[in-house]
Amino acid sequence: MKPDDWIRDPVFQLNLLVWMSKEQPKEAYCVRPVFHEAGFEWMAIEQPFPFPVETAKRIQEINADEQIRIHLHPEPELILKRNSDQSALYFEAKKNSFWVESNTSSQARGHLVAAGSVFAEVNAPLQRALLVYVVPQAVSDPMRECLQELTEQLSSRGMNPGNSAVDGLSVEESEIHYHFDGPSRAALGIRDSRIAIMGGIAEDTDPSPLLLLYSDEDYHDKGRRGYYRRVLQNQAIAALLCELHRLNLGESITFTAARILELTTQGAFNFLGSNRRKSMELLLKVNVFNKIAEQWKDRSDGAVQMQGREITFSFPNEVFQADFLDWLERSKAVFDDGKPSMPELEQMDLGLSITL
Repeated sequence: MKPDDWIRDPVFQLNLLVWMSKEQPKEAYCVRPVFHEAGFEWMAIEQPFPFPVETAKRIQEINADEQIRIHLHPEPELILKRNSDQSALYFEAKKNSFWVESNTSSQARGHLVAAGSVFAEVNAPLQRALLVYVVPQAVSDPMRECLQELTEQLSSRGMNPGNSAVDGLSVEESEIHYHFDGPSRAALGIRDSRIAIMGGIAEDTDPSPLLLLYSDEDYHDKGRRGYYRRVLQNQAIAALLCELHRLNLGESITFTAARILELTTQGAFNFLGSNRRKSMELLLKVNVFNKIAEQWKDRSDGAVQMQGREITFSFPNEVFQADFLDWLERSKAVFDDGKPSMPELEQMDLGLSITL
């Protein structure tokens, strides 16, 4: 995947926004934390927006009319909040712009309504939100026109949509630039219309170290279908190795899938919606924890035990410890990157136990 493809990839776009709002060392940031510098912090990542009862009822009435549709369960990519002025940024990222007549417009209408007057009602004491669409800079103008038309549609039907902005991403030489729309600059209190947020990029740069969060959907390139899952699994295994290297002989340590994911995502996991958290836990439990259990069940003698979503390690001697850690370090390729099935999800919810 080349840099020009990164800025059109929804998973990369989300991770870029997450990094831009994450505290990082001033002289050694991965992605310039522009939003964090402006005082914003994580509030919610891919969590459904719950409309108040009266608003939901009005949306259903408009949808029944069949002239326009408003998504009743919008799910923004990311919501950031700033407590100093009780404001919020409500992000949606797209690989391309779209038009009023497209199917995607119903989702956009839902976002516009959610970022309007009902936002403060649902998220008090926050008082306001700005809806920010993030797209490749080359398609920002038609996206802006579309949102304006959608806003007018909603207003004509008695809804109170929020203000919106369209920010852009571009690749220029060895840098990724973030382009700020006027309303975004006003919300952040900055003058710059664009800022270089990443540098030192080449055509063959691997973006996977930046992926804190993943999608359980298959990668768009059929030849790399499990790419996102494999990236997350490898990062989770690296986090597991770091913890196990600290384990003293004779001691035991238990990990839940959630705990490893908290470490892997640097805390972003805790801000995700429940469905996304569950899918990530399932992936780690089935593709990593279960694989470890299967490989070591005949030689662990109780050193590796699984119960539900937990896995417990206890190294009886230095030889076992060295063998196990060496295997885990070398064997990332043996972990399947397929998407876990529904029966496996049901088993995880039942908390079935396996003791080795």
